[in-house]
Amino acid sequence: MDAHEAANFVFASPNRLAVLRALRADPGRPRGVADRVDVSRATAQRCLRACADEGWVARVDGDYRLTPTGERVVERACGFLDDLRVLDEKEALLDRLPTTDPPLPVAGFEDATVVTTTREQPHRAAEALTDRIRECDADHYDCLSPTMTKLYIDAFGDCIEDGASIDLVCPDSVLDAERAVRPDNVARSLALPAFDLHVHPGDLDYALVVSDEVVFVGAYDDANALNAVAWTADDAVREWARERFEAEKEVADDPPQTA
Repeated sequence: MDAHEAANFVFASPNRLAVLRALRADPGRPRGVADRVDVSRATAQRCLRACADEGWVARVDGDYRLTPTGERVVERACGFLDDLRVLDEKEALLDRLPTTDPPLPVAGFEDATVVTTTREQPHRAAEALTDRIRECDADHYDCLSPTMTKLYIDAFGDCIEDGASIDLVCPDSVLDAERAVRPDNVARSLALPAFDLHVHPGDLDYALVVSDEVVFVGAYDDANALNAVAWTADDAVREWARERFEAEKEVADDPPQTA
């Protein structure tokens, strides 16, 4: 059986996958497995024999149990289905995020809170992000931002006043625009010992705010406005976010000095 045939074998039969999932939780005999997945004993027996023929299930002392290969098959099949479910549930955010290396840990967003903008509330996501940041009690934040608005500046200013430090990566075009409009504010911010700015030579099309407590991920629309934000305490998302921050920071420079 090649890979395509194996995938079809797993996913073409909901009963077959349900039986494999049941064995992953606990080995058992056909009648017990049938009761757990709510199928007839004959159906459970047929699924068990088919999976045994593929080497994914073995019978030991009367009980069916997954083989090591069967464990890996079920783990990956369930992970794939979980990713598809989360992609559907969190589409407003995830559909706007770019592909990255390392890849986004989709399943880590299962319990994330997602806030999106609406036509009636175009700043809803940005306000939710800054309100939630103010509620955090972190000592340090690593941030990526493709834009810089007064909402962000005020929120991070409050964090610094509360004793936190900020490490921010933003595009050089954003810094240039801020210096053109608010040169004194930029100069004061750069003079703060708790604020480190890194100027990215390209564009950023997503936002990150990473602390030890929580991770925020923001998605932007074609007008470069924040249209969805999520926050989660998931460890896999935090690890991904820190790797992405460090990768973007690696290609950034210190801000140029003004004359």
